[in-house]
Amino acid sequence: KNYSSADNLIFRVTSMGVFIYPDRLIIVSGREEKAVWEMERAARLRDLQDVVLRVAASTIAHFLGHLKVINMLTDSLEEKVNTSMANEHLLSMFKIEKSLVYYLNGINSNTVVMEKLRMNARKCGLNPEHVELLDDIIIDNSQCNKQAEIYSNILTGLMDARGSIVNNNLNLLIKRLTIVSVVFMPLNVLASMGGMSEFGSWTA
Repeated sequence: KNYSSADNLIFRVTSMGVFIYPDRLIIVSGREEKAVWEMERAARLRDLQDVVLRVAASTIAHFLGHLKVINMLTDSLEEKVNTSMANEHLLSMFKIEKSLVYYLNGINSNTVVMEKLRMNARKCGLNPEHVELLDDIIIDNSQCNKQAEIYSNILTGLMDARGSIVNNNLNLLIKRLTIVSVVFMPLNVLASMGGMSEFGSWTA
């Protein structure tokens, strides 16, 4: 799905159905927003099979674009976590990690569909040129899946370490506050004694 600021760092996926007939193509989608594929180059689409392959290729490109954004967000959050003592940025990373689970599921589903389309190429009316293009799309989808897995594994493996960094930053702050309290403790004792009524009799 197209990301918006209201999603609050949750990247979601949606499903669509493609029904191929000899004389028509039906695309079923539950979304009201603009489709993920761009049809501005519709003049290059010679037949219905070209449209199906364009939809598949555009879907992969959409995933790859979002994975780049996720990578940039993760790098930015890493810098903030290293100096932060709050859990806000850590929770944001949990949301991104959850999004990658959705993405992996969606990309794996695309893999199954494309492999099935490849096995039934003749039945679906794909000519050798279509099959060659489909093979390239399958390779791109495999690379997209691998990239999403790498990002997910990195986030999963480092979440505990980043949580430890937040705890360590908090411990350092408490240590500094303790040192300040110890330094000012003698002054507090003298000030307290100065406020006692017996202090005047001691100095008389």
